[in-house]
Amino acid sequence: MDRVPVFETGSRGFESCRAGQASINISMNTNVKDPRFYSATPDRCYRVLKLPIDVKHMIDVNSYRVDLIGNRETVFENKKDWDPMFDEWLGTIGLEVELARLFTNPPGLKYTRHVDRRNYNDQTVVINFPFNDTGTVYSWYNLHEHGQVTEKLNMNNNLVYYFNPYVCIEILKKEILHEVNQPLLINTGYIHSVDVGQTERHCFSYFIKRKNSTESLQWDYAVKIFEPYMV
Repeated sequence: MDRVPVFETGSRGFESCRAGQASINISMNTNVKDPRFYSATPDRCYRVLKLPIDVKHMIDVNSYRVDLIGNRETVFENKKDWDPMFDEWLGTIGLEVELARLFTNPPGLKYTRHVDRRNYNDQTVVINFPFNDTGTVYSWYNLHEHGQVTEKLNMNNNLVYYFNPYVCIEILKKEILHEVNQPLLINTGYIHSVDVGQTERHCFSYFIKRKNSTESLQWDYAVKIFEPYMV
């Protein structure tokens, strides 16, 4: 099936793109008290990985330049869109790709502080493969005791949490300095943001889950599984 993009301009300052699915935009303020909003610690935010395989990305990054498609998150759900060897290797450690995303961002873009998934206590883990990402800064936060949360339905029909920067307490800041294709294990279940560096950013991001399951990968389990591959 050919991908027919449907676009949404999101709170994070860029457009999202998903194949063949209309977008729904609903925003509301909420007083929800999710433990993830208050429990971030520096040792549970990210890890640098050195995988035993050379992951090849099946999408031509040159076709997704900012001057061609603008600021965008493109979602891919078809296995042909990512390296079958990557999925095969993940299978040997009991995991698989849930979906892949390609971020295409202009220099200097700043993401709103957010949590990627709404699921209660679901500390979603992704593996990011940055390209042209030098100088980009990842930051993680805890929510101030009286801070308010905004919910918004995203392109995956999941409610995403967004946060005003004035109610967030910074826990950790990580600047990307490593070479192209060195992956990062990222905890997106905590409040986090991304400030793009001085070059156009391309980053492949893979949601990882347990094989043959709907259960998203939890951070503690991810650290245990990927420990032999951590730098």
